[in-house]
Amino acid sequence: MGARRVALFDVDGTLVRGLLIVDFPGYLVRKGCFDPKKESEIRSLAQLYGSGAISYRYISARIPRLYAAGIKGQAQSLVREFGRSFIREAKGRLFPYTKGLVSLMTRSGFLTVAISGSPIEVVSPLKPLGLAKIFGTEMEVRHRVYTGRVQRNLILSEEKRRVVGTLSTESRVDFEHSFAFGDTEQDLPLLGAVGNPVPLNPNSALQAIATAKGWPTPRNVLQEVSALLAEV
Repeated sequence: MGARRVALFDVDGTLVRGLLIVDFPGYLVRKGCFDPKKESEIRSLAQLYGSGAISYRYISARIPRLYAAGIKGQAQSLVREFGRSFIREAKGRLFPYTKGLVSLMTRSGFLTVAISGSPIEVVSPLKPLGLAKIFGTEMEVRHRVYTGRVQRNLILSEEKRRVVGTLSTESRVDFEHSFAFGDTEQDLPLLGAVGNPVPLNPNSALQAIATAKGWPTPRNVLQEVSALLAEV
């Protein structure tokens, strides 16, 4: 059997509007299973990032630790259930192209893989979009209860690189003819691993990189990605 082509997707800002790791804690606070002080800190950091006062790298390291502390002592099954209900109630967060893009890549024979920095509790319910594999940030669990520690932070570029390496060793992947989609410089391990990197809604740092490298940044996503597929 020949090598398999993959389509690697970031989630936040690429398939879904906003940052799920920022908004999900507020939902959990309303459900009574998240520390309100930790949620407030998370939102404050997100606002500082939005104003340009702190870097994406800083919040990438800090916010998952606050999230882990916020759900400390909660049952994993309960947070997973709230993750599913949060996604059901947040369908309007999907970009207009999201379902069509995942479907397009699936129909074209690509293995669709989401690699997200948001918690696995809110990215795994996105599987019905047609995503074959989903990886998300994971919090440590002992005896089915969250310990307050981060087990794997997939917002960080180095952690995303490890996932890509795992795909490479576990599956025969034709990276040269594969695609990747992301919106920030933290997605470079995905974008740089494939022959067809496609920044979507890029932040200023990724836009500068895309311009320098000549990567396409489509506005009419489905039409332009379809054209790219025709060239592969």
